[in-house]
Amino acid sequence: ISLVEMEIGVVGEAHDDVFQVTFATPEGLKGLQPDEPHEAFSARGVIVVRRFSKPMVRTCLEAVLQRSTARDWSEASAFLHRYFIRKNRAVLG
Repeated sequence: ISLVEMEIGVVGEAHDDVFQVTFATPEGLKGLQPDEPHEAFSARGVIVVRRFSKPMVRTCLEAVLQRSTARDWSEASAFLHRYFIRKNRAVLG
């Protein structure tokens, strides 16, 4: 299980947001204890891959970014928030 943090914004603009996503393999998830008594796992901000590698991470992130057809940053940020966790800037200190 690996946490990836990225700054994403519009090219040429000063504003960006920080997003986080966790990459996990099925084997990595086996060690997690579910919050519910049943054996299910569901979470936004988690991408499950068969094998973890830096090229796989890049490919997955690029695939999400290429799906966005937003007209402005507000729409783009909302779209990205469906896949990633938006980190509050106040916590970045």
